[in-house]
Amino acid sequence: MKAMLGAAVMALALVASGCAQSGTTGSGGDGTPDATGSEPSPSVSDSGQDGGSSPVDDADTGEPGSSETEPEVVVTATGPYDRLIEVEMVDIAFEPAAFTVTAGETIRFRFVNVGRAPHEAVIGDEHVQEEHKQEMMMDDQGHDPGDDHGHHANGQMAVISLEPGEAGELDFTFTDPGELIMGCHVPGHYDAGMWARITVNP
Repeated sequence: MKAMLGAAVMALALVASGCAQSGTTGSGGDGTPDATGSEPSPSVSDSGQDGGSSPVDDADTGEPGSSETEPEVVVTATGPYDRLIEVEMVDIAFEPAAFTVTAGETIRFRFVNVGRAPHEAVIGDEHVQEEHKQEMMMDDQGHDPGDDHGHHANGQMAVISLEPGEAGELDFTFTDPGELIMGCHVPGHYDAGMWARITVNP
């Protein structure tokens, strides 16, 4: 009889031990490791970030160019023209740097100085460019040329000067086929490569 009671007590002890062990292997919602020993997955917010803010919240939602100001138009061309070409003056270049036109066309060039230095655009052949360069040098020395050297070679020459942030228009009629140059003769700019080629087709 005593042997039977002892066996029953041992069986009850084994059952109790098994129940206690099973109670520690459940995953539950309290962060207790599951049977594999892995941690429960962290909760994910509706924004898709682990406790952080949504990418939209951190992004700059300002409109592109909203801080930019419109250039001040200081020279406006008048009269009829065949085509409009927009040109940016940058430090130190014209953009675009090459143009193709047709003899007989009147082109309205609309310049915008987006650089930080003053720029000019002189349209003419190489002789015009060299003579205007000399005039600029004399102006720097306090000499007033006192003459409009607007008729050179094929009789074509035009110039416009703009300060940073300014815009202006210039009409030019290309009468003869060939090649002309658009150059900036603010000291050092032309030699640094601020010029563009204009091809005039028949």
